[in-house]
Amino acid sequence: RAMRILLLLVACLGTVQSYLPLGPYLTTSNLQPAGIGRFVSLSPCCGGKSAALPSRTHATARPSWCGSRRVMMAGAATDASQPTQGSEQVVLWADSLAKTYDGTKYQFQDATFVLSRGESVGLIGVNGVGKSTLLKILSQQEPPDGGTVTLRKGSVFAYVEQDPLVGQTMTIREALYAGNSPVMTALREYEAAAAALSEGGGDGAQKKFERASERMDSQGAWEVQNLADRAVDALLPSLKDSLDRPVDKLSGGQRKRLALASALMQRPDVLLLDEPTNHLDVECIEWLEKELRDPKMSLLMVTHDRYFLESTCNYILELDNSNIYRHKGSYSTFLEAKAEREAQEAADVELARKQARKELDWVRRQPKAREAKNKARVARYYEIEKKAKSGKAKAADLELSQGASRRLGNFVIEVEAVTAMLPGGERKMVEGFSYEFKQR
Repeated sequence: RAMRILLLLVACLGTVQSYLPLGPYLTTSNLQPAGIGRFVSLSPCCGGKSAALPSRTHATARPSWCGSRRVMMAGAATDASQPTQGSEQVVLWADSLAKTYDGTKYQFQDATFVLSRGESVGLIGVNGVGKSTLLKILSQQEPPDGGTVTLRKGSVFAYVEQDPLVGQTMTIREALYAGNSPVMTALREYEAAAAALSEGGGDGAQKKFERASERMDSQGAWEVQNLADRAVDALLPSLKDSLDRPVDKLSGGQRKRLALASALMQRPDVLLLDEPTNHLDVECIEWLEKELRDPKMSLLMVTHDRYFLESTCNYILELDNSNIYRHKGSYSTFLEAKAEREAQEAADVELARKQARKELDWVRRQPKAREAKNKARVARYYEIEKKAKSGKAKAADLELSQGASRRLGNFVIEVEAVTAMLPGGERKMVEGFSYEFKQR
């Protein structure tokens, strides 16, 4: 009887480990091979091939992959204020990520956060703080100098770079349907089966067609063609009759639009976007806003468009002074929380300065003979002085103003400090006139 109980326990443990082991104590050392996700990167492709990573991805290893990517999970998020790894809703964990290019100055350090299903998160910060670098690390394009990234098993991840190259050897049609997500695989198999059946493939072709149709049903792939039509109409209207044109003949703006369309067609569980509104007019941006409101999709994006942030995101991640802050709510609520945080920081710094001045006066008044007895207080003075000097310069504010907030397409023409003379040059018709004309 004891042996039966022991065998039953072993069987149960085996069943648990065959499932995705996402407990609060998950580490790289006890990670099981079950933790594999699927990654689709809209970057330069190598003929649409996919590369498998080793059994574990270490923080210092740089994977050489392209096209559809399979990513091993590693690490665990530890921020107690956010969902734990045991949550079924969490799809991405970043644990203690760090990045430095000179070994001393960090773009970010100990960056820990999670992304849950259905969240739309805006990643913001001053220029050069490391926003695009963080996206590249999350998408395995670049290795971190510390920390780990965990991706939920079986999820589809898509990443659109700021300036994507999108399969230069492909046609527009091929690029639209590229990627190895289940829905795209089902669609390609269906098209191949339909073509074989139309050529009179017999009973075998009929059975393949029926299986392909069933897979289209199970993956919800019938909607993808409708999405493709909508995406082309909205993002690439001038190319809707030229889908067999080579991608390398497209402009940078057209490639960006094509990359966005292809990413959305993957039906990703997690979508990473770097400056998605670049090269888009206001109609395209409004269409994209609607498509991104998918409760099943998690979004993490970098953008300087404050209106896009406000209408799309329900969380804000701020990279600031090598630290990362998570704010729940829209961009406007983030600004309120940031102002409160900075006010508290300023108050703490001012208090430290007052304490430092008091301690400095005490240090100066002490006889040298008593220095040995007061080493602890002298050390405390230096600690307070360091805190007093930690006040950050606020000159480098978030650059989400003027040109960044002005959407291409909404903006028509701007005049600044214009002076015009009447014919003959004797009288001024207008002087110092400035105005920005926008669409109604």
